[in-house]
Amino acid sequence: MQRRTRVRVVTIVVLVALAAAIARFAHPSAAGFIGIRALQRPFATAAVAVGSWATAAARTIRDPHRATVLERELALLRSAHAALQRASLEREGDAAERARTYPERFGAPIAGRIIAAEFEPTSQTVVVAHASADRIRVGDPVLARGALVGIVAASGPTRTIVRLLTDPQSRVGAELATEAGTLGILEADSGGGLVVTRIPNDRTVAVGSAVVTGMITAGIPRGIPVGTVAAVRTDPDGFFQTAALDPMSDPRRELAVTMLAQDAE
Repeated sequence: MQRRTRVRVVTIVVLVALAAAIARFAHPSAAGFIGIRALQRPFATAAVAVGSWATAAARTIRDPHRATVLERELALLRSAHAALQRASLEREGDAAERARTYPERFGAPIAGRIIAAEFEPTSQTVVVAHASADRIRVGDPVLARGALVGIVAASGPTRTIVRLLTDPQSRVGAELATEAGTLGILEADSGGGLVVTRIPNDRTVAVGSAVVTGMITAGIPRGIPVGTVAAVRTDPDGFFQTAALDPMSDPRRELAVTMLAQDAE
């Protein structure tokens, strides 16, 4: 077995040397070697492939346990893939549950169209026009593309003022889909973006984690999507951390919104 392996390695080395010699011989400026130049690239490609195979073979010869290590790594990858599939199914289940719960609690959503906006450092609001409705109340959530973008600040029969999440006065309870019960406060930062503050420092918050509404804010159901974590930093006090968000929907680029008007009890 060892003799056969040595013969294979020697053969590979000879092929690599032969390919390198042919590639060097085929000089691009020599007009008489057009045919050889045509073969230069295939031979070079073959040399690279053979070299890679030889490297892998040499590693396997030096480390007979490498195949076992590779099998273990493959098993770990398969396990991680299965975990991602389970998480995806759980998210789909949560979305289905929200689709059943929202209509029961809020009744039929009220569609509206943004007709005016105020994007100032001290005020971030939009005016929404909609069909005549008397069910809209202050504090009702407002969504765009299925994600929370604001809260009703004042309502009328056919016009509603919405305070956006990026307004300095906006505060909404948030939950991070990392460890169960990881809560924080969704608010605007000084640059006009969204952050989740007051996250306990003993919680692990990963970039890319989903952020949804929590159960802290009255009138807003738990689980409405908001965005994903873009960056995490520890607060100067050392007790809390803050997560910057990448919002799922930007109301400054949207025209259509949906208001979830809570039914009167």
